[in-house]
Amino acid sequence: MTLPLTGDGVRLADWSFVMFAEASSDGFLKVDQLRLWMTPAFDESPVVRLEYENRSTKPPVSHWQFHAERGALSFMLARTRQDGKHEGVPMSLSALHFPTGGRRFRPGIEDFIQFLVQECGFDSMQGWRRVLEDSRELGRRFQVRTIARDYPAEVAEVLRENGWSVQPPSDFDGWEATQALREF
Repeated sequence: MTLPLTGDGVRLADWSFVMFAEASSDGFLKVDQLRLWMTPAFDESPVVRLEYENRSTKPPVSHWQFHAERGALSFMLARTRQDGKHEGVPMSLSALHFPTGGRRFRPGIEDFIQFLVQECGFDSMQGWRRVLEDSRELGRRFQVRTIARDYPAEVAEVLRENGWSVQPPSDFDGWEATQALREF
């Protein structure tokens, strides 16, 4: 899906995303691939990409890639900074804060959209932040459930340390998804 990004109503870029999901072995839906990118309206090459590849063996499973050396990002940032409060102040790539997913999670679509509005200065609709925060909370709650499902012994230990009574089911074999804890 591709959507326009505007500065003062003028289309300066597009942001796009592609997501592939699959059912996990226990029937839950999980993201297999997620790609988000921003492309200038006047060029076909992306400026920045956020990628998650569940089966990646070469680059890190979740990573940012920047193509900002061409000047396209500087041009777009100059146009989005003409809103009065930032006018005349040059914007540099080093001033941007690229999200990394908060304290415990990888970046998601909501983080990328907030980056485009808050950090880059693209136009937004009234109420955008509330919608993103609600969606981000829901997505992170699913991540918490996935963590609990993949690391039940670890979760049970923390719960017991905090006063909960937690016992494993009789058929618990001690399995945990330790590979994800070791990946680059």
